[in-house]
This record gives sequence, C-alpha cells and structure tokens, in this order.
Amino acid sequence: MTADDRMVYLAMQEREVAAAAHRPEPAQDTRTHQDEIMAAHQGQPSIAVQSKTHGAGLPAVDRGTR
Repeated sequence: MTADDRMVYLAMQEREVAAAAHRPEPAQDTRTHQDEIMAAHQGQPSIAVQSKTHGAGLPAVDRGTR
C-alpha cells in the first residue's frame, strides 16, 4: 500500500466515523393543539360530540317493579 493509498483510506475512515456520529436535529414541530386533536381523532368530531351521538344511553326510568 502506497502512502497516497493509505491517506485515501484514512480519509475514507474519518468520513465514515463523522457520518455515523452526525445526528441531525429533528425538525421543529409546528403543529398546534387543535391540529394534534384532529390528527388523534382522524378528523372525527370531538369526544363530547361523539359521546352525545355514540355514547352509552341513559338508564331507563326506575318504576320500582321487578
């Protein structure tokens, strides 16, 4: 291995180590709370609206009979 080949090889190793160590910062999250709620509900109505339309029904009137 010549000196030039060795220099190229060492430079290649340094680039690999630098690339493995590089961790880019994550993109800033710009979603609002409302955006997160809509994503969580997948565009569905709010929990309050869903409870009114799809929630458990009201209990029957207790007339004291068995």
